[in-house]
Amino acid sequence: MIVDYYLQKETMSSSSEPPMCEECGAVFVTVEELHEHREAEREDKKLRHTGLDDG
Repeated sequence: MIVDYYLQKETMSSSSEPPMCEECGAVFVTVEELHEHREAEREDKKLRHTGLDDG
């Protein structure tokens, strides 16, 4: 699963590297912010797919 891949990659990265979204390149202060971003991205994709997104 993709999420498992990203979680493994995060644990392997150096602690001095900021958490970064592999998909869009956004950089975050905490891993929790990164997870929230990924969840929001999944929801946005789901909404776009169903045609409910206004954007």
